[in-house]
Amino acid sequence: RSPSRGLGDVYKRQNWGGIANESGLINLELYNPGLHPVTYQYTNEYGCKAFVELELEIVEAVSAGTSPGIIEVCNDNESINLFEELTGASTGGSWHDLSINKSPNFVNGILETAGLSPGVYTFEYKVNGVSPCPDDTEKIIIEIEDPITAGEPSDNIAFCEEEDITLNLYDLIQGYSIGGSWSATDPSNISIVDSSVSIGNLAAGNYGFNFLVTTPGVCPDDLVKANFTVHPNPIADAGFDQVLLCEIRSVDIGGSSSTSVHLNYQWSGNIENPNLAVTNASIGGPYTLIVTDTLSGCFDIDTMVILSLIHISEPTRRTPI
Repeated sequence: RSPSRGLGDVYKRQNWGGIANESGLINLELYNPGLHPVTYQYTNEYGCKAFVELELEIVEAVSAGTSPGIIEVCNDNESINLFEELTGASTGGSWHDLSINKSPNFVNGILETAGLSPGVYTFEYKVNGVSPCPDDTEKIIIEIEDPITAGEPSDNIAFCEEEDITLNLYDLIQGYSIGGSWSATDPSNISIVDSSVSIGNLAAGNYGFNFLVTTPGVCPDDLVKANFTVHPNPIADAGFDQVLLCEIRSVDIGGSSSTSVHLNYQWSGNIENPNLAVTNASIGGPYTLIVTDTLSGCFDIDTMVILSLIHISEPTRRTPI
């Protein structure tokens, strides 16, 4: 409805609480839609009067509402009621997808963002007006963003003490979005250089890190906790170097090696019992002991040497001259 409309030279209100002035203009915004009777009076130059009974019909104008502008939405399986995004919209209208790449999941103003490709989508809401009021339309623009992810931690990442390895921390996670940052958490003083950590400088223990991915858009930041373990190396002690003599034909070899049901002992050389931490040898030469942790695979190596001074020869027979 228009804000005001002229009705003639003079008009008087009927018993409907309406027009109370002589201007011939009515402010339509002050009255409810419907039929309103009006008496129009005309007086000529001779004082003669004429009356006309009028009926004014006020029709409510429709409104498609006011759009909030561009709505940024994270594509995380969210459902959006576009009608609720409009301000002051009349009910009973219809929705239309004006996007170049139309959404397959848009029905009656409800947009399912699951599976939508990132980009801009345009939707129109149209309300049909009742004559003489015109139709009204409004557009809502939805910008879809893909959610970011810090990925998932990989399983069972472990090393042995003193391994000469530089670990790329990205090896601790999988399925991550690019552009994140690493920080040490447990302990927090671990040196990170270009997203890498030197394993050889770390003592045995568990090490925790955070990987944080942030976004300037509406999708939330994401963080994943990742960790790795440095297993202690067992101790291999082959013992001190020894000497075989005529009086000492065999010696025990092996020292204070680590002991555990999970350790495997392996000696090199001619030894009757090569799978003992301490065993016996009777031949000169180097002897190497390898102690392996069967759970972690970590191992240690030590070597000792047996010097043999035993020289046995057949007695020399003298032939009589």
